[in-house]
Amino acid sequence: MDPAEVQGGSLAIDLGSSNTVVAHQPATGGPPRLLHLPAYSHRDEPIIPTLLYCANDCTADHPRSPRQPCLVGRQVIEAGLLETMSQSHPPAGLHYQFKRSIGARPRSEQVERAEQGGALFLDHLWRALQWQTPPERLVLTAPVDAFAGYRRWL
Repeated sequence: MDPAEVQGGSLAIDLGSSNTVVAHQPATGGPPRLLHLPAYSHRDEPIIPTLLYCANDCTADHPRSPRQPCLVGRQVIEAGLLETMSQSHPPAGLHYQFKRSIGARPRSEQVERAEQGGALFLDHLWRALQWQTPPERLVLTAPVDAFAGYRRWL
């Protein structure tokens, strides 16, 4: 399904540790369909690698450094950054497996970083949909063992 065809209805996002899927069900009913986000999904399937890379803080301009766009999902893999995850010091701007730390207690720098990465990742997915009519309902999955903290984060 082309994201441009998605109007109203229900949108569901399953943010996974390794992969994320986005589904839409029209307001008129019918079966939900997985969405293929061309810039972020694998080329041949509607699965988005749960990866984010920001060369700098993607949320604010830096006085000495121009704001650079984040790489999301497949873009991170195509940039060759997936291989850096196994290094002892992967690039500071690389966010991966952040779902596991979202909402965790006690609060730590790792939890703050995971929550920032998760928020940026979801923001990029939302903007990629280019809604003419936003969904009436949004469904987000949450891990059972960390439900309360995850819900606070959302």
